[in-house]
Amino acid sequence: MGLRLPLTPHPPLVAFRINHWHGSEFYVECCSGSDLNREIPLAASFYHVDTYSSGESLGFLLNQVQVRLHDTLNTELAPTGISFPQWKALMLVYHGRAETAADLSRCNLTDTGSTTRMVDRLEEKGFLRRVRSEADRRLVKLELTDAGRALMPAMIAAVVKVLNTFLDGFSAEEFAQLKDMLHRMIANTPTTPQQPPAD
Repeated sequence: MGLRLPLTPHPPLVAFRINHWHGSEFYVECCSGSDLNREIPLAASFYHVDTYSSGESLGFLLNQVQVRLHDTLNTELAPTGISFPQWKALMLVYHGRAETAADLSRCNLTDTGSTTRMVDRLEEKGFLRRVRSEADRRLVKLELTDAGRALMPAMIAAVVKVLNTFLDGFSAEEFAQLKDMLHRMIANTPTTPQQPPAD
């Protein structure tokens, strides 16, 4: 939680004490300084021990969306012979967000063993290849094959169809707000998530 105080060149020394609780916000009372007796709301706390319900947990709801989205995407992508996790890998390489297997692991928050096996499968299917860097022979980069690039339009169409289905009934403003809120939640992550242990 944090206090929203006006910025001044030389702020006075101020002490605070908890005053009262209202709804989902704490209020504190200034005990000294120029803001004497002014109530200031702290950052909201939306979950509380005595009222917590797992069915209304944001983690549960986000997981439900993720599971349903991934299952639907897997079904829609099936005709292309690509699973949703493989699609994510191909798209990251296609858009230049991942140049190596290590990049894929970081972007997908997966262990290196799982990523290596996925790259192996995509290479066996002929959609991805490993290329040793000319600038640094120790570095092995990933790039799409011609077959992989040819598959992109069909895969993108499948993903667009599913995403629009899940957003049915949303206004443009609601869609923008949803993305903004998700970005804010990501930014609120206290620390960088740890990768799962290698299997």
